[in-house]
Amino acid sequence: MKYINIFLLIFWVGFIFSFSSDSGEVSQNKSNQVIESAVEWISKITHHTYRPEDIEKIIKKVSYVVRKTAHFLEYFILGILVINVFKDYRPLERKSLLLLFLVCVFYAMTDEFHQLFVVERSGQFTDVVIDSFGSFTGIFLYYQLFLRRAKKRMQNP
Repeated sequence: MKYINIFLLIFWVGFIFSFSSDSGEVSQNKSNQVIESAVEWISKITHHTYRPEDIEKIIKKVSYVVRKTAHFLEYFILGILVINVFKDYRPLERKSLLLLFLVCVFYAMTDEFHQLFVVERSGQFTDVVIDSFGSFTGIFLYYQLFLRRAKKRMQNP
């Protein structure tokens, strides 16, 4: 299981890197496609047809939120994967959580630095904050579930 966890972590880091390597236009188009797919899905459920100009307005309104939510979720998953690998090698203790969080923050900073060299992209401090909050949330929730499971095992030997 250790090797699968390591593979998943490496895969995810590469996944984040690949998205950060997209030009600004490609990145925006991917976000727009996600929003268009969501609008199509909602349209099917509600039986409401949206005109192309309505879809454009929706994209403009929610694009920022979708992009920042994607940052949060990418790093939420990264936080879970980092703590999952760590627990294979060391006992999970509260003091180790700070180290794991700092690893994720460091990766977020290097990711934004990398974007300084990508066409039509820029490094954003706010993205590092969002990424860090996402990884913190993933690590925190994983640790809380870990504690609950440990508590149940102690109560039901």
